[in-house]
Amino acid sequence: MLLALLVAAQAAELTPSLALPSAVAIEGGGGQAALGAVVSGGASPVASVTLRGAVGITDRLALSGGLREPWGGLLLGLRYTVVQTDGFRFAPYVFATVDDDLVTFAPSEARPALGAGVGVALEGGGEAFRYDLSLPLVASNIDPLASPLRVPFAGATLGVSVRVVNHHTVRVGVESTFAPGISWRYARERWYLQTTAAYSVFLAAPAAHGEVGLRF
Repeated sequence: MLLALLVAAQAAELTPSLALPSAVAIEGGGGQAALGAVVSGGASPVASVTLRGAVGITDRLALSGGLREPWGGLLLGLRYTVVQTDGFRFAPYVFATVDDDLVTFAPSEARPALGAGVGVALEGGGEAFRYDLSLPLVASNIDPLASPLRVPFAGATLGVSVRVVNHHTVRVGVESTFAPGISWRYARERWYLQTTAAYSVFLAAPAAHGEVGLRF
């Protein structure tokens, strides 16, 4: 019995998207938390600190969040897994955002401070090969020029993850703001390291993200 639990813990997948809710399996009371940094921009790059995580309220209901400061904001998501099998998972979700205008500056009509929306997430595959999609469908009070990461469709993430050797996984896909990218992850049972490099077509700028996280 103990061996089966250890195998299940090692095989558990981490959230592939950097901010939006995903459909990966999260047991009730389990989850992840990570601290990282992101550098984005071309000739005048900007650096920010990131904090993100997810926790299972039940085996189907999970809460997730992502914070980037400065030059970012806060995104919270709540998802419920409707279809839950080893090879395919489907989870509708709701999300809410707080823009930096509310966090560090005075809100203005040009940059809405609050936003909310709904979306769907898919995830599945086998032990060595997994696919994922997180797609916002409808959002309100969001300005695409101010917060393209939180705009429907422009905020979508999708990818394919391949476990190349023990503990090492490579994910190739598209991040928010139509950004093709590649990620590398080294995951142990209780902690992990992850790096992501991408180029945003929407913003015409590269970005690099790295983090260290805990699994619980």
